[in-house]
Amino acid sequence: MALPGIYRPSVAVNLIIRFDEALLSGGKTPAAVSVADLAAAGGGPSGSASTTPPSVQGAADRLSQVLAIVPKTASFELPGYRQAPKFSLTLPFHDFPFDPRALRAVGVEIYVAAIPDAAWAQGTFKVTINPANQRCTGTVDLISSDYDEKGSIVRLEGRGDQAVFIDGKLNALVLKQIDYTKPINEVISNLMGFLPVGAQTPIHMDQSEWPGGVFPSPGDPSIATRINQGVAGTNPTVPMKGDPNNVSFWDVVTNLCLLVGGVPYFENHIFKIRPARSIFDQKNNSSNTPFKGGSPRTIRLGEGRSQQVNFRKMVYGRNLKHLGFERKFGGAAIRPSVRCVSVDQDAKARGVGCLVEATWPDDQKGTNTTQVNNAKKTRVTPSGGATQKDVLNISVPGIKDKTRLLNIAEQIYEEIGRGEMGGKAATKDLSSLGGDSSDADLLTLKPGDAIEFAVDVGGLQSLPPVVSELNTQAAQSPQAAATQLAARTGWDKDLAAVLVGATRGAFTSLQNTFRVENVKYDWDVSSGITVEFDFKNYLEARGDVSSEAAPAGNTAAGSLQANATSAQAAGAPSNITSAGGV
Repeated sequence: MALPGIYRPSVAVNLIIRFDEALLSGGKTPAAVSVADLAAAGGGPSGSASTTPPSVQGAADRLSQVLAIVPKTASFELPGYRQAPKFSLTLPFHDFPFDPRALRAVGVEIYVAAIPDAAWAQGTFKVTINPANQRCTGTVDLISSDYDEKGSIVRLEGRGDQAVFIDGKLNALVLKQIDYTKPINEVISNLMGFLPVGAQTPIHMDQSEWPGGVFPSPGDPSIATRINQGVAGTNPTVPMKGDPNNVSFWDVVTNLCLLVGGVPYFENHIFKIRPARSIFDQKNNSSNTPFKGGSPRTIRLGEGRSQQVNFRKMVYGRNLKHLGFERKFGGAAIRPSVRCVSVDQDAKARGVGCLVEATWPDDQKGTNTTQVNNAKKTRVTPSGGATQKDVLNISVPGIKDKTRLLNIAEQIYEEIGRGEMGGKAATKDLSSLGGDSSDADLLTLKPGDAIEFAVDVGGLQSLPPVVSELNTQAAQSPQAAATQLAARTGWDKDLAAVLVGATRGAFTSLQNTFRVENVKYDWDVSSGITVEFDFKNYLEARGDVSSEAAPAGNTAAGSLQANATSAQAAGAPSNITSAGGV
């Protein structure tokens, strides 16, 4: 009997199986398969069904077949956009009864969805295997099988679509045949045409995301230095890093996209190039949210209050199984800004300097006082007596246009984040705060997504009635609690005020919005799905500090509380944690 309002997490995979041509009887290729043939083929092994995904439409023969299977276990990891996802599937042998020696290649499409109870009772294939539910696509690198007294299983391990281009190598002759003055989508298309398995890869770019609605060119003559425009000055080239005779297609693709300030990645077998800001700046995007219908979500806060959000909010004590933070105070990963540098060899003839550079973000504002200026520095000694600022310098040879360098610096900054603060989180919930299983937004979580963390303070302060002293302290005003704490400990009043404010969520500019860096999904047919992800800081409160927000009284607590408003003025989301809970 189906239960209304009940949803079940479901994972299904399409296996595109290519059999070895060497097994053909008499050397004759079987007749070509049509879409109608595949649709009429009927079912497959136990627990599987025949489907016809676009990956095999128009096949030249019958050696490629497709099976839709619900795996016993599935795990796939989505790293940064420039890296290939990894997946691992475990199947019962009777669902994949093929001798590995007969297989030439196996493709994988992984689908994840929350299935209503009524649909689950009818079978999950038709509901789960839907283009909207596709989360990972790629090819199998390794097939292994185990046989023991508990049964027989088959394991499939592989990588995402990027793996084909990571493994494919090219040489300098290929690079010389590319016209780099064309828009980036045409340049990438021509480059992929030299790799047979990538020649049919569709490329998608959205004009509305690019400045002026124009796709930039990596070899635009107006931005290339004279030394990179050929002997006659009419044939711009693009400098490549590394050995030009032993470089992968993916290295060249990412380098070309970098020169236009874009990020390359695959989604549903489609190669996409987007500006970094379009991917990572979700907090201000109300037209394409991760929620149902792409619309903002309304969170009910109680007492007739509500809040609209454009990105996910997670609350420890509500929908997080595990939450951990770490803060780095040193190391090469901490960089407050990115500076791109190039050299214009023609500059001397124009009477200007040869060095061209651009820094993102531009931190000229808010430097009227020493205190505000020091807040933006990378490092500070515990005494506060010395500070320093580190900059990540990136060499981008061959470009003389400062605007293009600024776009590249912004893209690098947006993609690598700051790295000062991060952590790990895990949940078995299917949705973030304010949602339910009918809008399972956590099943679509991917690298680059914005996410805000909070703590259910009301739940954590639910203490037994016998703890009367703590109940009394919770009811005190911040000023009274700070005065009492200072009197009992002998600490400075400013220190006591800071401690009380931090424990009660009084400082709204403290970091609470992060960017997802790595996502891992673990599925088991008997226990459901677990979502684990790493995150790191995206917004930096110190970057919004300004001297205009300085308080009248120079106290530690007052300074933090006054500067808390500046982050909100810059568009940062408010902290939904308060002394009374969420």
